[in-house]
Amino acid sequence: MRNVSSIGGNVCTGSPISDLNPLWIACGATFTVESLDRGARHIPAGQFFKGYRTCDMKPDEILTTIALPLNRRGEYVREFKQSHRREDDIAIVTSGMRARFDVVDGVATVSEVVLGYGGMSFKTVSCPKTQALLIGKPWNDDTLKLALASLAEDLPMAPDVPGGMCEFRRSLANSFFFKFYVDCSRRLEADGLVGNALAAAGLDAADVSAADRFHRPSPKGAQYFQIQVGH
Repeated sequence: MRNVSSIGGNVCTGSPISDLNPLWIACGATFTVESLDRGARHIPAGQFFKGYRTCDMKPDEILTTIALPLNRRGEYVREFKQSHRREDDIAIVTSGMRARFDVVDGVATVSEVVLGYGGMSFKTVSCPKTQALLIGKPWNDDTLKLALASLAEDLPMAPDVPGGMCEFRRSLANSFFFKFYVDCSRRLEADGLVGNALAAAGLDAADVSAADRFHRPSPKGAQYFQIQVGH
């Protein structure tokens, strides 16, 4: 199809700076691809992207279904994107993050976490070292510092990386995680799961706005015309 935008097309293009593909990985999505001769295959999103604009699809297969599991209580998902402009621009770095928490005696600990990133490699990637490190950890400042240090190992970038801006992109990756850290802390408290989640996370009033979303102002327009009388 030409000049038509579709979710399936975005997925199968396999762009390393896709807005959606990090979210599919973070949310644990499953892609179903089908062939007329060989039937259907079900592929976890985290295993689907093989290389630069290369996916786990045979020439005779098409993407037919994307299955997203439902979120549970104490599970939070966020998306992030940084580009040069707010409107109609491709991304520099994108990310999708999901974390699920167990709360015992008012303390939130990470029971599951997936971090997907675009724009940090030749394909959409996850962060296995950081994810494993976070499991079982309390949601506090020490854990935040561990995660930020580990992200550098999960997302290595050479100084001559295509696209440049190596340090800037590393900073974006870290800042996205900090925003996610603040967002989860706010939601744990707002949902009544942890009464003092922001304080337990070592956050003060100046930090809380880091999780705010950008809301596009409503568009406005004006039309001027003349009314011709007597014609």
